[in-house]
Amino acid sequence: MPKYKPGTSGNPAGTKVGTRRRSTLMDKALKKCGESNGMDVSQKIIEMVAAQALAGDITSQKMIIDRLIPVIKPQLPQVEITGLPKELGLMSKCEHIIQLITDGELAVDTGKEILASFTNLLKVQEATEINNRLLALEAQAK
Repeated sequence: MPKYKPGTSGNPAGTKVGTRRRSTLMDKALKKCGESNGMDVSQKIIEMVAAQALAGDITSQKMIIDRLIPVIKPQLPQVEITGLPKELGLMSKCEHIIQLITDGELAVDTGKEILASFTNLLKVQEATEINNRLLALEAQAK
C-alpha cells in the first residue's frame, strides 16, 4: 500500500515561496562584493584561477580543463540480436546473451547492459505478480 494517497505529497508544505537557490545567493554575494570594491569579482576569480593554472597549479588546470572539455560518457552502440524468439522465457534469453558473449559475437560490456535490463524487467514482473496476488487475496478476504 502506498505511503501517500494519490495526489498528495510527502512534503505538503513544499518549498517556501521566495526561496533562492545557492547559486543565486552566491551570484548576488559576488555582485555585491564587486560593487563595493569597484570590480567584477567573477571575472577576477576567473583571472586568478587562470594565472594559477599557468603557474603550474594542477588543481586550477584540472578545473579549467574540466569546464572547457567535459568528460564524454561512453555510449553503447545499438545492437540487433537475431535468433532470439519472443516466446522464449527470460532465462533462455539470458542464456542466449551469455552464449553470444562467450562466442565473441557480442561485446562483454554490451552483453552486461542487456543482462542488467533483463534483470530489471524480471524485478518489474515479480513486483507485478506479487501485487496481483495481494489484490486477489484482499478480494477473497472481503
